[in-house]
Amino acid sequence: PILLLAVLLVGCGRVTEGALNEILEKDPSFAKLLSAKRRINAKASEAKKDFNKKKNAVKQEISSLEENLQKKKNSINKYISALKEEMTPQIDALKDRLVRKRSEYKSKKTELKTSLAKLANIKKLLVKKKDLALSGDEISVWNKRVANLEKEIASARKLLEELQSQTRLLKTEIKILQE
Repeated sequence: PILLLAVLLVGCGRVTEGALNEILEKDPSFAKLLSAKRRINAKASEAKKDFNKKKNAVKQEISSLEENLQKKKNSINKYISALKEEMTPQIDALKDRLVRKRSEYKSKKTELKTSLAKLANIKKLLVKKKDLALSGDEISVWNKRVANLEKEIASARKLLEELQSQTRLLKTEIKILQE
């Protein structure tokens, strides 16, 4: 009957003080078990408290470490930024050179177009030399102009290639220094 009563009480949730007294009255040896249970519960409660204290201390330490890490990261980023700023004058100088090379390229390209147009006009003129009744000396002068223009054009094309190459080189140098 006592065992049945204990099983019924356990199944019903918390045991009332009256039910506990009734069990102890009917089975005094249960007091030892109850005392052991209370001792175990107290130790378990103390272990949980210790764990929670340690857990909170670790959480605070983690928070402090994360805060210190963030401060260190910010400090390092500022330092790296300052280091990179040291290259700014050199990068700016390269950018200025690039602007000048592009301007020179554009100017030479315009000159080349003008020379090509002149050459085309002179060649058209020489095709019509019979119609225009040009003398041998005049034709010779025009042929010299053609030869000079062709040299200018070849020189301008070579210079444009060099300027284009220098422009690519400067762009790459700037890109490398900005990385």
